Amino acid sequence: DQAQCPDRVEPRRAAPVALGGTFLTMVQYYEVVAPAELGGAPVKDGKSLSSKLVGRLSIGTIVSEEERLGERMRLKKVSGSGPDGGWVSVRLMVQIDAACVQERRQVAPYQGRSMLGAAEAQVEQEGAASALASGRARGKDGAALVLVAVALLTQGLPDAALEATLEALTLLRGAGSKDGEASAMLLGAVARLAKDDTKQALHDALAALELFRAAGDRQMEASALSTIANIRLSLHDANAALSVAKEALAIFRELGDLQGEAAAELTVTDAYVAKDGADAARGAVASDKVAAHAARGDTANAARSLLVAAAVAASGSGAGLEEAERLAAEAVGKARSSGDRALLSDALVQASSIQILGGKVAGEALKLAQEALDVSLALGDTPRQAAALTALSRGELAKGDVGAAVERASEAEGRCGEDDLRGRARVLQAMASARLAAGEARLAVEAVEAAVALCRQLGEKQAEADTLLVGVRAHSSQEGANAADSALTMAKDALAIYQLLGHRRGEAIAFQMIASMKLKAPGCVMEALTAAERARSTFLMLGDKRCQGLASHTVAQGNIMLGEFEFGLQTAMQAVVLARQGGDGFGEASALHTAAHAVLRMGRYPEALRVAQEVQALFKKLGAKDMQRVAEHMVAKIQEGIPSRGPGPRTYMQPHENAMLLGQESTPFEEHPTCVVWSVPVNSQLYIMYCLELLKLVDDLKTQASDTAILVTTQGVMARQLGQEMPATWLAVSASSVWALVRTVRLESPRLKISTVDLPPGASPHEITECLRSAQISSGPRNEVAFFLDRRNRMKSNQVF
Repeated sequence: DQAQCPDRVEPRRAAPVALGGTFLTMVQYYEVVAPAELGGAPVKDGKSLSSKLVGRLSIGTIVSEEERLGERMRLKKVSGSGPDGGWVSVRLMVQIDAACVQERRQVAPYQGRSMLGAAEAQVEQEGAASALASGRARGKDGAALVLVAVALLTQGLPDAALEATLEALTLLRGAGSKDGEASAMLLGAVARLAKDDTKQALHDALAALELFRAAGDRQMEASALSTIANIRLSLHDANAALSVAKEALAIFRELGDLQGEAAAELTVTDAYVAKDGADAARGAVASDKVAAHAARGDTANAARSLLVAAAVAASGSGAGLEEAERLAAEAVGKARSSGDRALLSDALVQASSIQILGGKVAGEALKLAQEALDVSLALGDTPRQAAALTALSRGELAKGDVGAAVERASEAEGRCGEDDLRGRARVLQAMASARLAAGEARLAVEAVEAAVALCRQLGEKQAEADTLLVGVRAHSSQEGANAADSALTMAKDALAIYQLLGHRRGEAIAFQMIASMKLKAPGCVMEALTAAERARSTFLMLGDKRCQGLASHTVAQGNIMLGEFEFGLQTAMQAVVLARQGGDGFGEASALHTAAHAVLRMGRYPEALRVAQEVQALFKKLGAKDMQRVAEHMVAKIQEGIPSRGPGPRTYMQPHENAMLLGQESTPFEEHPTCVVWSVPVNSQLYIMYCLELLKLVDDLKTQASDTAILVTTQGVMARQLGQEMPATWLAVSASSVWALVRTVRLESPRLKISTVDLPPGASPHEITECLRSAQISSGPRNEVAFFLDRRNRMKSNQVF
């Protein structure tokens, strides 16, 4: 696993989870986050990866999107160093909002006083090619060689950069320039890191750190610490890397160096990824940003960071939905305090979406979405109006008002501009959900297909996966094998995307959908169980009891289909408790209905009747008329199978001697004065112990002079009707050894009156007594008899010949 033992730590930059949020403007901005060892983000003159390299964008450079084809983007440079245009991979960037761009334009970049800082500033202003020419024109000068080395590193030429750095180091040491020596040492460490010479790079970076500290240059001290953190990551020392990166980040924030802060934040993220995985990294970094903005008194950016943290928690990467709701509510409060109405609209929409995702009362989500709509109307911001209407559509759907949900989604579609592809994709997803709830599966599928196409065009992976799940439900509601195949294909595609993004909640939901579909497919019960168990374990870790209950219900259904009634009953009752704790009334009733089936299949009719009546009452309370009728039908069937409560026949213990059976007189001493019934609570102890104790009893009775009959009982081993399905269980197979043991005893001690009796599963105490009485009278020519229950035609026996 790369997160535990990376050969080369690559930053995993996943855009924050979008939960109904909107984009600030029609122009999309990105910040370069390429790892330091790449020397920046490579820019090509064409969209193909084989196109000519025109240069590299340095870390922290801001670009705007001109054109997008999958994961390739044509850019326009806004600030920073590198080519003004070209094609770049979006994997080396993160999306930022217009507010951050404006903030950085208004704040002048931090100007360091070191030789390396001056060289970096010149490369950023003039570009790598121009700075390289300028440095070479100055000849054999230490500062000029540092400039040349920085330009070469920016162009992705670490070998040439290291050569220039070593030459500069010799000249600067000879001149006694401590700042120049430290700059060359740090620059050499970066070049060696790019060449994978990590040990020497660490030595050089530590030496540069001591020199900068001695000179009191805080900015370069932080730069050296950041470089050391990257080297530690390459050496698989994530703990040390995280500690050093945090120290560098604190210094950059103290100095107000925004570009250095951004680079250090990326290094911290990489360290968290290597240490705890991508999920923990996103949550920890978001929380750290919240604290940093709050300490500065920057409520607007604190609100934005809180929204990111809330999205991370809601995706299953953090503390779960309850934490996501808390963070979103805090973000709404800070957005109000900042006075940024556009930010407030975004926060309200996201808070509403998280409320719906958590299965809360729809009224609160509708209230938040309506306020977002009012704010966006006051601003005259149509993209935000569309986002608020989309959130309202989801809220109406959660409330159960399908007509209003469709109407709101149609309004949102009308507010989306032709070039607002992201907004249109979100609206189509909401429209698909509303159409599906209205029973218009065909229209829902069409909306899903259009939304998926837009998401793929934009490269929005998570939005694509979310829409695919809606498509799964739409196809599942249709009839035919093609619809089922399409639903399963969509679910698998969504699962692959969620796994790629590290979205654990989405991954669990996809597993649950796959399990539900596999249960309906012939011969796929084991696959369904595997998928359902994966979903159940993930929901357990996320603390989502409602969804965990749904997954447990699916596990129970699969086990019952495999004949594991006892385990199916246990799991179904777990699902009942989880659904009750999660406030899912329908889920509780459905799981209890499955539990009733398990009890019924185990032959415990009175208990099954009680559970079925409880299920009937729950569905009646919920107003689910179809399921209420199903429960009523089950109650009627159980009542039909249960024997009447009238007085049964009296039990007589009749003598077993042939003379008595023929009606001849006999003395009491000719009868069996004692009948030992050797039994054990079924399924409660090992049969090997049962057999050993039986052998001890037989040995004791063989030495007795009395004529004692022994009835050895088992349950559910032999008794069955023709065509009756009997699931293979370990206990039933082990119980067969009892019959084999008795047959051996009968051969060795033919005068011992020992018979084997197999009792039917689910028999009442009266029925068991009748079985024993019948076996005592006659247990067949081989002293082996098995009983089964036919409650309509009373009890029957099969004599084993």
